[in-house]
Amino acid sequence: MTDHVHVLVEVDPQLGIHRLVKHLKGVPSHSLRQEFRTLKSRLP
Repeated sequence: MTDHVHVLVEVDPQLGIHRLVKHLKGVPSHSLRQEFRTLKSRLP
């Protein structure tokens, strides 16, 4: 079973890579915390 994913993206230079990464990490984190409330106590 694969435990990681390779993603090739094209980013508008005006947007910035840091914003893309923040969005890519934030959306799944938010979804997981909503579904599994116990994660909130263990994650910052």
